[in-house]
Parts: sequence; C-alpha cells; structure tokens
Amino acid sequence: MTLEEFVSELNALAFFKEFTFSKNTFKPGAGGTELELADNIVWMADDVTILQLKERSTEHVEDDASETRWFQAKVLGKATKQVRDTLKFLEEHPAITVTNGHGHSFDLRGDQILTKTKIVVFLPGKIVPDIAKSTRHHVSQTGGFIHVIDARDYLEICRTLRVPADIRDYFGYRQRLLESDAKFAAPEALIMGQYLSGDENTLPSEESHKFLLALKQNASEFDISMILQNIYRKVERQNKPDDYYEILRQFGRLPRSGWKAAKTRINYCIDALQKQEFRAPTRFAWKELSVGFVFVPVDPKLMAEENAVELMERGLLNFTLGHKYDQHLNCCVGLIMAKDGEDFLLNWCVITQPWEYDAELEAKLKENFPFLKVKEELIPRFEFR
Repeated sequence: MTLEEFVSELNALAFFKEFTFSKNTFKPGAGGTELELADNIVWMADDVTILQLKERSTEHVEDDASETRWFQAKVLGKATKQVRDTLKFLEEHPAITVTNGHGHSFDLRGDQILTKTKIVVFLPGKIVPDIAKSTRHHVSQTGGFIHVIDARDYLEICRTLRVPADIRDYFGYRQRLLESDAKFAAPEALIMGQYLSGDENTLPSEESHKFLLALKQNASEFDISMILQNIYRKVERQNKPDDYYEILRQFGRLPRSGWKAAKTRINYCIDALQKQEFRAPTRFAWKELSVGFVFVPVDPKLMAEENAVELMERGLLNFTLGHKYDQHLNCCVGLIMAKDGEDFLLNWCVITQPWEYDAELEAKLKENFPFLKVKEELIPRFEFR
C-alpha cells in the first residue's frame, strides 16, 4: 500500500469517507488543462484540511546527505509548493468539483472556506536525516503556516484522538505552539501529551508524556463511528437527499466528550427497548456550537399500531423540532429507535435553520412538555488513569 492509499484510508476512518477526497484532478473549463489539487483533502462545510504526501523509496536511500537533499527538495520544496498551488486554485476558481470515497461529487468553493489546515505528511526511508527529525513546520510567504509531520506521527495522532473535531483542534494547538516558538522541535508525542493536558500555557516537556501514557481511551464509552458510518441507510430526508451528510457534519463538530454524551443516550434507548419499557426522550445541547441532539426510544406499544412507521417519523420530527426550539438552537439532530423482533430500527433527521420565536410551538411545549429538564454539566474532553 502506498502512502497516498494509506492516508486516504486513514482519513476516511478518522473524518468519515463522506468528507475525504483523494481523486482531486479537475479541469477549470471546457477543453482546459487538467490541474491537480493536493493528494488528500478533508472538507467539512467551512473547514478544509489540505494534505500533501511525500514518500521516500527505500531503493534510493544512500546516506544522510542524500536523505537531507531529498527532504529539502521533495518535502520542504515540492510538497509545500503543491500546497500553495492548491490554495491558489481555491482562490482562482469559483468552484472545483471533487469526488469523495462514496463516489459522490461536490463543488468545493474557496469563498465559503473559513479555516484551512495545511499539512505535509512525509514517510522517510531507513535513514532519517537530522533536518527531518527537527522540522515541525514550514512558513511560506504565500501559503502561510504549513505543518510538516512524519507519517508515523500522523497515524498516532489519528489513532489517539479518533474524533474529527479533536484532530482538527490538535492541529490548531500545534500551529499556535510553533508560531510562538519557530525553533521548537520537541517529539510529537510530547506535543500530543501537552495538548491532552489542556494546559496551553505550558510548553511541552518530558513531563507532558505522562498525559499521553495515562489517557483512558475507553472507546466503548464514546466511539459511535460504526453507527455514524451507517446513517445513510436510514434517514428521514425531509425532501433533502443529502441530509445525512449534514447529520455527520454536526457529529463531526463535537469533541470526544460530545460523542460520549451521544453514546450514553444511545445506550439509554437500547436499554429501554431491551427491557420493553416506556422512557421519555433524552437529549443534550452543545450551546457553544448551537446544536442539539435528541434520542427517542419508541414505546413498545406503538410498534403494534398499523401506522407505526408513520407515527415514528412524525414523532422524530416533532421531538427534534421541540428540542431545537426549547434550547434556542440553530440546528438539531434527532434519532428514534425501535425494536422489531430481534432487530433494532433506527431513523434520523436533522433540522437546520436559525432559531426564531414561534407562538404556536411555544404554547404546545407549555401545554405538553415531553422532555426531562436539562442541566448544565462540564464534561472533560479527555480522561486519565
């Protein structure tokens, strides 16, 4: 497997296949010359990560001097130029058609991108020159700050953080750190450890490593990736064929602690259905992002009704709208779950529109409030042993 194939698969797992683009050639006009964007692009609404990859063939490894020349020419030279070219293409062309891992094509519009993370990932040969060991970034007059990172470190970052928002947040922290001290060259593990600590005012040191070693993964408590990867199979689309992309994007905005909150509520629904007992919908809101999530276990008695599916869909939309309105949110994702024999039935929806006062809905919620009251709670992003 080549480095390009490996990073493409890794990003599809870390950021969802829907938002990962590795077939990035395009023609700006009819009969125009084919141009190439970066090797891999992760695009989630107004956020884009540009990755350019360089792999050293072991057949060409000679000595430290030759590997130094390769790193300077291919990583700091050509790869960073390819990143700059991608930025230029995004500025010059109103829309660039890109195709994701599902074969779905979209127009990438540079004027809608608010944040750009630029990364050169390199895989050295058997000899790793000193310049490769000490280089953490590159600053270009036209491209600005570009992360430079060993492919093995990139793998560990994705494998450790796992959640799209946390991976993006880590690279934001990494950039702020290196911009404050251009010569800083601590091992990536120490940078990662200090990030996990949550203390951005202290420079990474040997002490930082203890946070990485003590990190509790506890994937069973937060990992909902398998559920999210199957969202497209069953979505209440509301006449919007790409609704499930928006649902994934909203989960992609949440940090690990948000995923944990979702996993806890999904388990709540599963437990209610397993025990065949009625329970009220459960929910949470991430006010900082103005997004909410509501999870509805279906009353077992409802499944006996002839129009059970219609009632489920109507209930899903009503609960989602109700939670969105009650918490004054701009977006809300809903999940309803039922049990049919041994099978679990899941249906999703998303409502995205600015909150505004609605007298009729206000009255309905006062008359029949279907939710448990919410309370403010601080959930740590990471937990340690």
